[in-house]
Amino acid sequence: EVYSSDDTASGDTALHCAACKEDYACVKMMLGSLENRVHLCYQLLRKQNSEGETVLYCCQNVAMFDLLLKFLDGFLTSQLLTVVNNNNQTIFHKVLYDDNDEAFRMLLSKLQTKDKLAVLSVRDNANGWCVLDTIAWLGRNGTKPLAYLMEGIQPHELYNVLKTRDNRGETIIHHFVMMNIHKEVLEETMTTLTEYMQRELLDIEDMQGRSPYYMATEKLRSDETNAISHWVLQQYAKLQTSQILIMENVQGKRY
Repeated sequence: EVYSSDDTASGDTALHCAACKEDYACVKMMLGSLENRVHLCYQLLRKQNSEGETVLYCCQNVAMFDLLLKFLDGFLTSQLLTVVNNNNQTIFHKVLYDDNDEAFRMLLSKLQTKDKLAVLSVRDNANGWCVLDTIAWLGRNGTKPLAYLMEGIQPHELYNVLKTRDNRGETIIHHFVMMNIHKEVLEETMTTLTEYMQRELLDIEDMQGRSPYYMATEKLRSDETNAISHWVLQQYAKLQTSQILIMENVQGKRY
């Protein structure tokens, strides 16, 4: 009860305050006293202040993240990582915006496959970005975390995530093309989808009427070495050819 008190105007608990001050010893003492009471520990870590932020949002170093999460089992940890603040950001959004790549990878390793879709479906208020958009737009973190986030998600569910637009009407595919990054991940992801899904994703237009296919065409006019644009155009041509062949086959059977 003492630890969970939030009498401050900010709604911060004593644990919030200790974590913000990076008082490792104090945080360890508080959680250590609850080590055999997992559910109480979970409730304390899940408690949100007036900004909707749990104690995880206060962390500035990986050691503190590790200390906080080690007191929870996998199930409860995964639930904790799907909490959103008042800006509709998960802790994954927060550490990405804070350039804390190491914390992002450590938190990602705690996320269970069954909860990945819940995390990927959250879009922040500022940009309408999910975690995938944030990674693509910031152009960081390499391909492994990105691929891991999408691993294990059913194609139709992944398609729904990929086709969702941000506040500018852009999808994650738009962002990949604009930033010319993560070609391998895009290629692997797209080929797990049906041809119909792939065509739809490459044809979705943003608020300016630009589809990923259109963007790729424009990119190659100014940079002929743009690898991801080359792949998009080649894949689009294959999909169009396949669609024509299917239509000709259907028409042939009718006659």
